[in-house]
Order: sequence, then structure tokens, then C-alpha cells
Amino acid sequence: MWQLGPKIPAAPACTENDLELALGSPDAALGSRYMAVYAKNISTAPCAVEGYPQVQFRNSQGQAQQDVSLAPMASIQSERVVIPAGESILSALKWKAMSTANDPDATTSLDIAAAAGFEPTELVPEVEGSATSLDILDGGEISQSPWLQALDGWPAPGTAGQQSPGARP
Repeated sequence: MWQLGPKIPAAPACTENDLELALGSPDAALGSRYMAVYAKNISTAPCAVEGYPQVQFRNSQGQAQQDVSLAPMASIQSERVVIPAGESILSALKWKAMSTANDPDATTSLDIAAAAGFEPTELVPEVEGSATSLDILDGGEISQSPWLQALDGWPAPGTAGQQSPGARP
């Protein structure tokens, strides 16, 4: 079950300055990989987003992973999501494990923009406070949910596992 949150028709569209992006800790189960992208409304009023965050996967040299495809998660429609002040929403990323044994060019950072036309923020995935790589390689296929208030089985925004923004030096 996924949730869209409060319906506040008068809530304006979020601007870049309204949102702070963060990554959840990556997780794995039965050959699948998972990670949430969070957007927190740091303004003093509700604002709304619709659609998907723009995500670019980068290797340790800062180069974009080539031919990585992002496909919408089946059965989740994109709709307008209102974010109350101080609250967060999430977009779920899911992919199949990729072998890095013969291709150590794993993803070490992500450039993420909350919406098309916004400036991307570079975020580094972390596990227990330490940077980690993701087994997303050139040609990888990732499914992605639109922005949501919550998604069953995923950590709720603002709970343990959510990392603070970690721009690379």
C-alpha cells in the first residue's frame, strides 16, 4: 500500500529551496537491492511535488554510469503529493544484484534532483555512517517509484536508516 498524504489544493509547488534531499541506507534481500530517496520540506509551509526525482548514478571517478535505465514501478501512479512543513516523502529505488567481480566500476554517488529542472544534489550512499558503493553498473536496470508519503515495507521518512545529505568533498 502506498500513500499520497494530505490533500491541500492550495499548496504551491515546491521550489528547490523548499526541499532537502537525503538517501536511506541501501538494503538487500534474495538478490534484490533497495534504497529510498527522501525529500524533506524545510520551508515553513506545505508545498507539493509530482512525478519522479531525476537520478544519475556515478562511479568513483565521478563519471556517469552509461545506459542505466530507470523504469517506473508497476502499479504506482504518479500523483501530486503535498509535503507538510518539516515532513518528508520518499521515492523507492529497486534493482537486481549485479556482479562487480569482473567490473569493479560500481556506483559510489548519485546526483539527484527532486524535480525536472532543479539543480541536482550529489549524495553518497552510507551504511552506519560509512560511505558504501552500490552494485549498479553500466547498463543496469532500476525501477523507481514516484514521490510518495509512504510505501509498505519501506522505512518511513524520518526513521532510522535515513542519512543526512552527504555531498562529496
